[in-house]
Amino acid sequence: MKRLITLILFPLLLCSSCIDPYDLPLKTYKSESPYIYISQTSLCGGKKGEIENENGETVEVIVEFFHGEFYIWKYVSDDELGEELLRGDFRYREKENVLIFYLDNGDEIILTPVEETSE
Repeated sequence: MKRLITLILFPLLLCSSCIDPYDLPLKTYKSESPYIYISQTSLCGGKKGEIENENGETVEVIVEFFHGEFYIWKYVSDDELGEELLRGDFRYREKENVLIFYLDNGDEIILTPVEETSE
């Protein structure tokens, strides 16, 4: 009986480690306050984006998502990331169709999908 249970549970454990329950739909996201824009374009192992800093300037960033956590880094070049600007946990709420960033300081940022337009 123990062998049967082991034969059933072992493959389940192997498969569950390959699945990331935090996969995001392939969309472009945007928040208004603070302004954050995350594109579908992959760059430096993350997603290319923009964020508005304290001075009101728009800064290019790379947003990385990893097992329920996100990191926003200042983009310097294809080979180098700058300082870390934001970090925390994230959840995608499918029913509401929103991406929520839970910052380490307790704040929440709600990002909504935006439609890409071809010009």
